[in-house]
Amino acid sequence: MIAPMSKATAQKIHSEPRPMSPLVAALNLIGDGWTFLILREAFFRVRRFEGMRGNLQIPRARLVERLTALVKGGVLVRQPYQHNPPRFEYRLSPMGRDIFQMTLLMKTWAEKWRTEKFPHLALHHRDCGEHLMPQLCCTACDTQIKPDSVVFPMDQPITCQGELLHKRRSLPADVYDRGTRREAVMETLKVIGDQWSIAILYEAFKGATYFEDFCTRTGIARNTLTLRLNHLVAESIFEKHKYQESSHRERYALTPAGTGLLPVVLAMEAWGACWLSEAPPQQPATVHADCGNSLQVKLVCKACHQPIDARHVVVDAN
Repeated sequence: MIAPMSKATAQKIHSEPRPMSPLVAALNLIGDGWTFLILREAFFRVRRFEGMRGNLQIPRARLVERLTALVKGGVLVRQPYQHNPPRFEYRLSPMGRDIFQMTLLMKTWAEKWRTEKFPHLALHHRDCGEHLMPQLCCTACDTQIKPDSVVFPMDQPITCQGELLHKRRSLPADVYDRGTRREAVMETLKVIGDQWSIAILYEAFKGATYFEDFCTRTGIARNTLTLRLNHLVAESIFEKHKYQESSHRERYALTPAGTGLLPVVLAMEAWGACWLSEAPPQQPATVHADCGNSLQVKLVCKACHQPIDARHVVVDAN
């Protein structure tokens, strides 16, 4: 459990300029529901504006906004496919293809914790010919990452730079029930399809349990934090307990389903560190307790233990 941060410490961290953390940088670029839904279409090889708009039933202006940001951020590449009149399609860059690892982990989580809500989409790994079962591993010792083996630096919140998180509203639940696809990633996005929920989860993985600690360590407005915590309780990610019978103070404990989201968040942080960090981190590193090294992760196929490349994964014909 994280010890409550004093007001003086919080003010000091807020006032000291620090480079943006990889997770905050990733959340600002891809940390909202519409963006992940657009990227999901790209992984299904839907590359044209009208195809995405029809499949997602997304407002035209919102799609333009998100595609523009993804092209500017280097995740998508805009290429002409017709010159008269000019028309363009949007293809994943290497940076964009690397996000596939996050979507696989989202799929894996939902297939375990939301099994009754959708048909499973079986994937095949061309490298070994086996059904694909993704596994997040430590690059140093090559063993699977387990929640109790991850040691976070406790004195550095995800963002007492909370004001640097782009303010986007979470999508209404019915958005995830629209469109032409019904599969596992949608169910995970219903739970954590916004940057605030992921920021809260990250601090919970580090040991935060009380409302005031989440508020201080994330910089999230109190009303927004209340809404997100209630949402995560309703989705069985947190359980809410009375801290003291004589007090209104409550604590939020991660459930097994909540703990199961750790690989998704670690993969997002790793993606930000790989593609968005401008300088080495100037803060204590997260450590993998099993080997004692700074934690760096890789996603591999459980069958052959080779890194997973989106181009080598296909929908299983069986």
